[in-house]
Amino acid sequence: MSSVSSPLYDIHKTFEENFSNPPFSSIIPPSRQFSPKNNWIRFLDYSIASRIGAAPCPVTTGKGIALLARLGFDILTYKTIRRRAYPCHSLPNIVYLDKDTVLSETDLKKPLHARANPVSAEKIAISNSFGNGSLEPETLVNDITFAKSALLEGQILIVSVYGEGGTLEDTATEFAETALFAKQAGADVIELNFSCPNLLKKGDPIYWDTEAVYKIISCVVNRIDNFPVLVKLGLLPEAYSLSKILEAITRAGARGISAINSISMRVIDQAQQPAFGERIFSGVSGNPIRSLALQFIKKIVHINHEKKLDLVIIGIGGITLPLHFDEFLNAGADVALVATGMMWNPYLAFQYHQQQS
Repeated sequence: MSSVSSPLYDIHKTFEENFSNPPFSSIIPPSRQFSPKNNWIRFLDYSIASRIGAAPCPVTTGKGIALLARLGFDILTYKTIRRRAYPCHSLPNIVYLDKDTVLSETDLKKPLHARANPVSAEKIAISNSFGNGSLEPETLVNDITFAKSALLEGQILIVSVYGEGGTLEDTATEFAETALFAKQAGADVIELNFSCPNLLKKGDPIYWDTEAVYKIISCVVNRIDNFPVLVKLGLLPEAYSLSKILEAITRAGARGISAINSISMRVIDQAQQPAFGERIFSGVSGNPIRSLALQFIKKIVHINHEKKLDLVIIGIGGITLPLHFDEFLNAGADVALVATGMMWNPYLAFQYHQQQS
């Protein structure tokens, strides 16, 4: 039940084309036997059927979430939205990478090479450059409402949100208004996307700046009346204090951390030119980032325990096989989510549940 093509997303079409006519027709959800409710887990304020789910990606809009819910993903994250419509970058938005091993920190400054086709679902490696495009608000509210209505008992909907502005105050307000919009549309939990490519005006990701992190979260929490809030992080350079960032997140009132997002790297094509044209850097995800993601989760888990922050921890990054979910859970994550691996093997959650039974 694995795949070496893209059954859930057509990389040769735009996001809007995939949204309107997703390539789901050949995907048939197998019959699932849910575990007894007394074995379900407590996640934030909800009872969840399992500890696995889907991270935000181009597939996780209404129709995609409806399918993934029936495929066994119990924590569903709607792709990052804005309060206003915003166009995606032009094609290509996704390219395959010629990389079948995991990355180390020393690899991050070296360019990766694009290739025509994926090697396999197990070692799927891609880079994406969408630019956080967002649909019209009326379309979004209807689609989020549809996604929520498609969930089964024991499943929840997280909605990832983003905001930007000319000043930190403007950015915080935009995040807060988008979070309120998502809450009113039906979200069970809000995720603030602070990671690449969501940059402050000085060019750094939001989550590198302790003051920005604190002010934005505080504004959001006040606006949505202490509704559950998570914060999405990417890798943090050694020059920055992860401990201080996590403490600021806790003080501001967020309930948990989601990590990691894709890793920003240079990708070049066969002609040694940038694979995305003028977009020199793009987000690398899939199998190559798993080791770095696990290392980062372990750091968060250690600080969370040492500082008694009581943050919920969501592990993401490079999951392509059922056993990889357990690697994140064994590292201390409360739950584990997948994006790229699920896009190229939609039966991943079903395979995991089979092995658990």
